[in-house]
Amino acid sequence: YGDDIAYIEGSYQMDQHVIDKDENIAARVIYYNFESEINKIEILEGNIPNNEFECIVEKHSTFYKNFAIGDTIIIDENEYKVSGIAANPQYFSNEKEFTTISPGRVDTIIYLNNNFNTNDFYTDISIVLKDGYEYNSFSDEYFDFIDEKIKLIEEDKNALIEERLANLKLTIEEEVAKA
Repeated sequence: YGDDIAYIEGSYQMDQHVIDKDENIAARVIYYNFESEINKIEILEGNIPNNEFECIVEKHSTFYKNFAIGDTIIIDENEYKVSGIAANPQYFSNEKEFTTISPGRVDTIIYLNNNFNTNDFYTDISIVLKDGYEYNSFSDEYFDFIDEKIKLIEEDKNALIEERLANLKLTIEEEVAKA
């Protein structure tokens, strides 16, 4: 399936509690590649984060809190200044996003510049297939095409998981040996 891939990109996101004006809120924090061609966000106001302590927030709606450029949000005891307001094609639903960290839903979505992501793994992978644009994305033919590609990926998934586990075990053993 590798030859079928036009573009692939990993990202990291996590739901966590953040502080806005002394209020604890549930946020989806996403390290985002602002140069991405997949699910490209639109900057409605302001600009992309230029340093590791700036962020963009999802535009205000009935579901998401209202932020202004210059507002401060505290994430993991670090202060982030809102440098922009954005709209993401992934968040077009009429339903508020569920969260795993508290009862209820996500109060805001925060985008940090992926250039400052220190995690060595991804939580999400987005793939664009070369021939995917030939289909109407709501047609049975498209779903058949995608299902075929998913089966191929699923076949390789277990081998990749085993390889990652072996690497993690090796790293842990090396760290224990140093101690």
